[in-house]
Amino acid sequence: MTDSPNCNLFTKSIYQKLTGNANSTIACCQSQIKCNAQNEIISINLPNRGLKGQISSDFAQLTSLTEINFTNNSLTGTIPDLSACNQLKSLLLNINKLTGSLPASIGKITTLENLIIHDNELSGPIPSSIGNLVNLINFNLGYNKLTTIPPELGNLRKVQLFVIMNNAVTGKIPETLGQLALCERLYLSSVSYRRFLNNNQLTGTIPPELGNLAYLTNLDLSFNKLSGSIPTSLGNLVNMDLIDMSTNTLTGPIPSELGKMLKVQEM
Repeated sequence: MTDSPNCNLFTKSIYQKLTGNANSTIACCQSQIKCNAQNEIISINLPNRGLKGQISSDFAQLTSLTEINFTNNSLTGTIPDLSACNQLKSLLLNINKLTGSLPASIGKITTLENLIIHDNELSGPIPSSIGNLVNLINFNLGYNKLTTIPPELGNLRKVQLFVIMNNAVTGKIPETLGQLALCERLYLSSVSYRRFLNNNQLTGTIPPELGNLAYLTNLDLSFNKLSGSIPTSLGNLVNMDLIDMSTNTLTGPIPSELGKMLKVQEM
């Protein structure tokens, strides 16, 4: 495929901004930057490239984008409004130095299947608009400083990975998370050797509705301030191989119903 001059010019400009080097170049329509038959950029795949600086708002001009991958760089500043990228399926910004809030505008990108922004310095509440991402499969905001879990996240009916570990989340676990019918791994813990959630301080009881998550294999609620008894409904999670509710203030006996978890390897 022949590269479009406009495509190459745009790509060069963006890449030079991110590298901080006016002489940096990267070829469009190669493995890192892909275009479609109309010479529109559809994929930017630049993990582990030492990129720095802010993510340009110019990305909103790339309305045919399906993938942005800036994993493991040194990007700073805030996440720009990318809602014009209404074909985007994967937004991978994990392991950078991004700050500010998680933009509510992300909730307009309803094509998203992968939203991976763990290991940054994002703060403030998780926008309720994220609940609009009904096609989301992998959702990981771990290792940030986010503060709330909105009940609207229960609308993510297709999600299989749900991680909000290592944040500053307070309040109760929303009962609506029991609607995540296809969820296989749910991590809401705090400090853990598995390195998922840190400094969360979830309170209240464990919602019995979590017992509806028939496909769940991993449930980590450890290192919070959860109280009350363990719901007997968790015994319905017969596919579970890891369940961790340690370092909370739970009371009462371990329900005999948990004995139905015959696949559990770690509890």
